[in-house]
Amino acid sequence: MKTIKVSDNWKFFAQGNANILLESPHKYSGKLLRLKKKGPPSTQIFQFYEQKVVPLIGNFVAKLELVRLESQFAAYANLICEEHSRGPIAGQEVSAQIYPDFISDKEYGLLIERVGHDSTENGPSSLATTATTTTIKSADSQEGAGGGLGAVLHKTVYQMNDSRDPVTLYSNYILEFKPKWLAPSPNAPGDAVRCRNCALGLYRTGKEPAFCRADLTSSNYNLRFQAIKCIFGSFTADESRSEGVVSSITTAEAALLTELTAQFLDQCDILNQLKTVQARDTRGILDYGPDEELGDEFLMAMTFRDATILLEIAHYDSSMTETQSSANNNNDSGKDTEKTESGYLTLDRGGDKYYVRAKLVDLDMKQASRRDRWAKTERELLKYYK
Repeated sequence: MKTIKVSDNWKFFAQGNANILLESPHKYSGKLLRLKKKGPPSTQIFQFYEQKVVPLIGNFVAKLELVRLESQFAAYANLICEEHSRGPIAGQEVSAQIYPDFISDKEYGLLIERVGHDSTENGPSSLATTATTTTIKSADSQEGAGGGLGAVLHKTVYQMNDSRDPVTLYSNYILEFKPKWLAPSPNAPGDAVRCRNCALGLYRTGKEPAFCRADLTSSNYNLRFQAIKCIFGSFTADESRSEGVVSSITTAEAALLTELTAQFLDQCDILNQLKTVQARDTRGILDYGPDEELGDEFLMAMTFRDATILLEIAHYDSSMTETQSSANNNNDSGKDTEKTESGYLTLDRGGDKYYVRAKLVDLDMKQASRRDRWAKTERELLKYYK
């Protein structure tokens, strides 16, 4: 088992309610270190992940590795977070709830695969002189917890500035999105006309959602395409964007990303597999008595109903091929092989090659202690299904 050391020069990357993420680009390229702020310890999460999650949907989950923390590392990590607690880090506002002893698991952490990191040999990270990342929130990002889309798009452009005009070597998009309930709720009435996501959106915002997430797994191609189009359309500039949200993509970019994602999902069944796991719960929370232990199938379904999908779309500019061929004797064929072995699908659009893959994250086991909240929400939704 690896031991994570202070001398590895870690930096703050991001945080959520239960975890923080650190990065060490030189020592652990292509990985992030996840430390627990609250909830089950890393050893328990890793055991659940290896024994329960990987056998169900292992091809599509980001890789995890359990690591030991050297004795002083937790205190060191606290200092890193305190240093960045006063302003925006990695495109997000850092919570003021960082205090000197917030790491709950001081012995172990998890190294996780960093989706979107170019890991090909002699890739753009070794050639580019600048890398600019823009984080774009969907137009209804403030409604994410209330049934809105709540998606994020990260756009990174690698450039080489060795001439008067910068040369773009490589561009990368990562869509961060929760599909939520792809399978119907077992507690929905038989004559329901809305899926669980649409019912929740109407309940919490008083508005019908812009699209139905269940359409992402529809057998009807047009419904799938329109759902994807709505997702990327939410990142374009229009009057509905929140005040102060200035970053956006062009309509041409949105159209390209929509077409590539639709083509990718025609060849990759990640969302259908996610739906299948969710459908293993045939009872739903309202079928359990107040003193009855919640079944494993239900808790697993709740875990996968809150999973996040990271969809990566990468593109090498034609100048990248020429630069690599000249500097490293590499060619398109070799690059294709490297990307394929990393789990990417190669898609062709008018002679340009795009590399697309998807990974699932946020798959920690849901805790039964939330059952009262789940039951309350489901009861309140019953009248919104129709």
